[in-house]
Amino acid sequence: MYRVHGMDCPACAKTIQKGLSTLKDISEVKVNYSTAKMQVAASNSDAFIPIESEIKKLGYSIEPLDQNRNIKTFDIEGMDCGSCVKSIENHLNTLPSVHNVIVNFSTG
Repeated sequence: MYRVHGMDCPACAKTIQKGLSTLKDISEVKVNYSTAKMQVAASNSDAFIPIESEIKKLGYSIEPLDQNRNIKTFDIEGMDCGSCVKSIENHLNTLPSVHNVIVNFSTG
């Protein structure tokens, strides 16, 4: 997971996705303009090496985000209102392995 700096619009996110998708062994690139975050999936660890230089060629910069292995982030589709948020939070907080749930309606 990376934070992307320099994006001005959603088209910037698409440009980054297209640019990185052409790199060898990169299987998936997701850029979220509203949160300025980028996820990259690759078939091997060497595939991550050229990412920063490719991002610079595209006119942006990135910083790796530290991942806490006890925290997971999910994209949720289909929420219609704040009530959906509360339903998801209330349900997941009943699970014994879950300590805290925060759902953001505006960013999904």
